[in-house]
Amino acid sequence: MNKRPIVMLLHPVGEGSTRMMNVWSAKLWLRALVDLLPDVVIDAAWLPYAEVAIDRERGLRDAFVFAERCHGAVAVGGDFSRGVTDEWDLFGRMGRFRIDLSKKPMPAILTTEAFGETQQPSIRKIILEAFQPLIVRAAA
Repeated sequence: MNKRPIVMLLHPVGEGSTRMMNVWSAKLWLRALVDLLPDVVIDAAWLPYAEVAIDRERGLRDAFVFAERCHGAVAVGGDFSRGVTDEWDLFGRMGRFRIDLSKKPMPAILTTEAFGETQQPSIRKIILEAFQPLIVRAAA
């Protein structure tokens, strides 16, 4: 039986050009977390919805279904949007792990140029320490 925890990536989406920037940032965060956390499954099943501009309410409804299979959530991307807040609160109500990487010193919106910040030893340490309780619990 596989004991790797599944963690849902939470990132603001927004509208218009902000949406495009946030979707790219979410993809970069996904890459950074997958690279850094080989024993954690990062779920971003909502990302294709954001890419094709699915209605917000439909996207959230389906994201809540995805959330039910996850052991926890990780918030990135700076300030919580209404959607991220709704998802964050859902994980709290379900009593699941919530890891907040949305505040300094963590980079908020990632760009191709800023992606390297996630490779800095101080940032890597913060991420690994934040995920450690979840990894330990999943292995038990």
